[in-house]
Amino acid sequence: MPGAGDLLHARIDMIRESGREPRIVEVELIEPFLYLQYDDKAAERLAHAVNSLPTRPTTDRPL
Repeated sequence: MPGAGDLLHARIDMIRESGREPRIVEVELIEPFLYLQYDDKAAERLAHAVNSLPTRPTTDRPL
């Protein structure tokens, strides 16, 4: 997936109906529930990961 190296989280759910080609049923690029309450350092690691992402002008990202 082009540009996937920039993602901190991504999930694509697919199903196959009666022998047909796979179909995408959900694409998740952000996890609203990050399990931060289970590890005291989780929020710090997430902040570090976000701050470590390379910055680019928004004009070079396709819509």
